[in-house]
Amino acid sequence: MWRPPRRLAVLCTSVLILAGCTSGEGPADGTSSGPPGETPGPGVIVQLRADQPAEWDPSGRGWAVSLTWSTSPGGAGDRYEVRRDGVPIARDLTEPAYRDHGVDPGVAYGYTVLGTDPSGVLTPARIGVRTGAPPVADARLEGSFLVELRVSESSGLSDTASPGHLLFRYAPRCRQGACAVRWSVRARAPDGLLARSAGRYGGRASGPFMIRSCNGRPLRDRLDVSTTVVGAGPIARRWRATQIAGVLSEEGHAAGCAPAHLRWRFAGVIQT
Repeated sequence: MWRPPRRLAVLCTSVLILAGCTSGEGPADGTSSGPPGETPGPGVIVQLRADQPAEWDPSGRGWAVSLTWSTSPGGAGDRYEVRRDGVPIARDLTEPAYRDHGVDPGVAYGYTVLGTDPSGVLTPARIGVRTGAPPVADARLEGSFLVELRVSESSGLSDTASPGHLLFRYAPRCRQGACAVRWSVRARAPDGLLARSAGRYGGRASGPFMIRSCNGRPLRDRLDVSTTVVGAGPIARRWRATQIAGVLSEEGHAAGCAPAHLRWRFAGVIQT
């Protein structure tokens, strides 16, 4: 039976490694290797493996991908280089391992490992990995969010015009992680403490908001605020809320005026 020359066989092995990684059909143990039943020729990087945390910590601790590899018999590596998405991130490695701390959760990366041995350049290996991510509910709710409000219910009012966009501010009551927050509105007076339950925050606030008395005067309204974190992502190496949605109910009373009620629905995205 005709067999391809060794050089061609090595190239086929390398191409099959790449195809297996990018198609997601690699070995179940997360390694890249040549086709089953074939022994790679000398001078080939084999068994490239990419490992990541089983659970990603919202605090940013342990965010990394650990690469390990070996070389085929007769190809003991002398120096290695690791590239992420084609860009070198480590050079002159003397051990067949590298821990990449520059990754974010929920992102796809492609790694290439190159090397040399006393006889020349080793055939590289490639592997793809998509990092995991903490739960959205565990994101830290912090900063200013540009929100749009829409009236869903109203009573006792002659005008229910939408205010357009406002800046909601959330100030956590802990130094790190997800916890209760103080809610406030930029350029307006209401504020209150919102307790946390998973990715939901709720509580009561007070202060002038949208309802005015029948004489046009500001009222110290009672507000019930509910905020849910609906999107999250890495910001400054921390897992942070990036999108929110919620409901705000407002009650206003003034002497000589009918009791007024407004119920708002809002959605917003982080600004700072």
